[in-house]
Amino acid sequence: MVARLYLIMCINYKYEKGMSYDKNLGYAKYYLEEDEYIFRYRPANLINTDAFGTVCKKKDEKVYVDQEGKFHTKGLQITLYIWPFSHKMGVEFYEIHNGVEESEQIYFDKEINCVTENLTKEQQKSIIEFIDDNKAEIQALLREAEDKWGSP
Repeated sequence: MVARLYLIMCINYKYEKGMSYDKNLGYAKYYLEEDEYIFRYRPANLINTDAFGTVCKKKDEKVYVDQEGKFHTKGLQITLYIWPFSHKMGVEFYEIHNGVEESEQIYFDKEINCVTENLTKEQQKSIIEFIDDNKAEIQALLREAEDKWGSP
């Protein structure tokens, strides 16, 4: 129990360092805007070690409302997720167009190869193409995460 508590404290400290606590952010309790990026972290505790950190560009945080009251984004939004206790990484691709929300979360390894399980061959092919099309932005988010928190 003491070893688990120590591990939780070490990982939480690594991710929370330099961030502001905000009780109004829902799951993510720590928040930092730095240059053109937003960092968030939901800490672990003794009961729940499903902690995660996220990185996205500020421009990808915006949701707009058109004159008809429909929500939309200006293009595809990409958020990097890191789960420090399970050593998993992934991205969420998110877009709202004409009020229709589309979201997909994909897990990948350090070389940005898809490791999401239970996909059909068609889904795998589509995800690989999607990752390839957005690889530069994913790599930029990974670099920012590594600069902020070190290697995942």
